[in-house]
Amino acid sequence: TNHHKKHFLRAVLNLPSMLLYFSALVMMPIEKATAISFVVPFLVTILAVLFLGEKIYIYRSFALVLGFIGMLVMVIIAFMIKDFAQKFGKGLAFSLNKQFQEGDHVLIDGRDVAKLKKAILSAGISESSLVKAAWASASSYRDSDMRGGANGARVRLAPMNSWDVNDTTELTATLAALEEVQEAFNAKARGGKRVSMADVIVLGGAAAIESAAAKRGHELVIPFTPGRMDASQAQTDVVSFAALEPVADGFRNYYDEDRNYMAPVAAMIDKANLLDLTPVEMTALTGGLRVLGANADGSEHGVLTDRAGQLSNDFFVNLLDMGVEWSASTEFPGVYLATDRETGDRRWTATPVDLMFGSSSELRSIAEVYGADDGEAKFVNDFTSAWVKVMQADRFDLETTGTKSAVANR
Repeated sequence: TNHHKKHFLRAVLNLPSMLLYFSALVMMPIEKATAISFVVPFLVTILAVLFLGEKIYIYRSFALVLGFIGMLVMVIIAFMIKDFAQKFGKGLAFSLNKQFQEGDHVLIDGRDVAKLKKAILSAGISESSLVKAAWASASSYRDSDMRGGANGARVRLAPMNSWDVNDTTELTATLAALEEVQEAFNAKARGGKRVSMADVIVLGGAAAIESAAAKRGHELVIPFTPGRMDASQAQTDVVSFAALEPVADGFRNYYDEDRNYMAPVAAMIDKANLLDLTPVEMTALTGGLRVLGANADGSEHGVLTDRAGQLSNDFFVNLLDMGVEWSASTEFPGVYLATDRETGDRRWTATPVDLMFGSSSELRSIAEVYGADDGEAKFVNDFTSAWVKVMQADRFDLETTGTKSAVANR
């Protein structure tokens, strides 16, 4: 052909057309995008008449109009089906939820939540143990197959109650104390009101974090939505749930070298991905859990603070402190030592997971925001949001019924 310019123009126009089409496939249901694409013959014919002077006759016109009407019918039906499905789904979820509550128990309210928090903090359980129990329960969630999570309180059942990462002796004592709080509340409750162990475990973590924040002068109320129920051992297949056991959890500075095929940093990123966390959420949670003393087996690695148990930004401040020098330990493989540059005194120990927040340019930029003189308030807020996201990761009922809570948008 001799129309090179026109061919070039067609190629130029085809490129944005293709990009827009694939963008439509991403941004809207594929059935709607496909149905709308059926209008292409109609548009091509109209443009051919306008720009090329092509003539169309009655049969062709009739076929085009019929095809256009068919496309409209498909799109309208698709919208009607989606609207019906959304309304029916929400109504069904609400109905089932109501029936379940009526058949099992009435949920606690805000006043009950406050009473339970006070009772939990007075039960003789350390705040770090409460945080660890809540994290052990909720962080079992995997966004890859949507299994695990705090709902069901399976952390008190086999096999989760014997996982090494959960510090079984400490966990057993914590759960026993929380069960006493639950039983005492349920014994006094009236009108069919009850609280599940699953809710009590999550409430314990929230109460501990609020207390730790108050020690730093932060007035914090962690959002909480009741409604979790308790599973039984008969409802928990041991072999199936054994596959959920983490062989690494960087949030608790836990890493089982014998059972791992990934390096600690890679395993941490994988864990964050399974929890559907962003880099900001991963950073905030790690810094918060370190200063709250949530490390597995009571490890001091990465606890970069002299005031453990207070929700502060000390992890980031001391990680980025230029007054110390980090070097690999010759005594303990996989451990790094922070030495005071002036005195030569050892200040801190850390793992590769801790130091990645200083070595990665993206993570360091986040750490520097949290470690700034005025960064603690933002850190506390971001930590709270990320914490609630993990605690409610498996609360699909909240999204279904449209509950206005801190459930993360997936």
